[in-house]
Amino acid sequence: KMLRSDDEQSIRDMSNLASKMGDYHLFELLCRRLCKLNPENLVYKNTLANAMKDLGNYTEAEKMFRENLEAFTKTLGKLNPDTLSTLNNLAIVVMNQGNCAGAEMLLRECLEARKKTLGEMHSDTLSTFMNLANAVYFQGKNAEAQKRYRECWEAYKKTLGDTHRE
Repeated sequence: KMLRSDDEQSIRDMSNLASKMGDYHLFELLCRRLCKLNPENLVYKNTLANAMKDLGNYTEAEKMFRENLEAFTKTLGKLNPDTLSTLNNLAIVVMNQGNCAGAEMLLRECLEARKKTLGEMHSDTLSTFMNLANAVYFQGKNAEAQKRYRECWEAYKKTLGDTHRE
């Protein structure tokens, strides 16, 4: 019934719930419905790309993230947080396909832009920093990865405190 609905708010709410419950197949179907109802909505397109990523459909997710990155850059600019989230997610799917060097390049670009726009201690910046450390590690650059993990750990401790669960 929900997949035939035209009520975007209800579909958004249900897609968020499906994602939180880990029902990525339903999440994908609801995202596709949102994109059908509003095909120009970049947030919907990005959410669908995330659904593809969550399902492990990295090829389709990469294609969608690249298209979305181009559109976000054109409409919002290179330093917009939505643009940078898309860049970060693109790097993750590139890494998940085994192209860690390509992911590293994208993550370095994203990290520098996030530092500039959000600051070094923002949670999104720290997340990208951790993703970059992973990309470096997966390439076997252990010394550099260890250094980055330590820097990331110190930044998280400064931001969250020593007793925070993360």
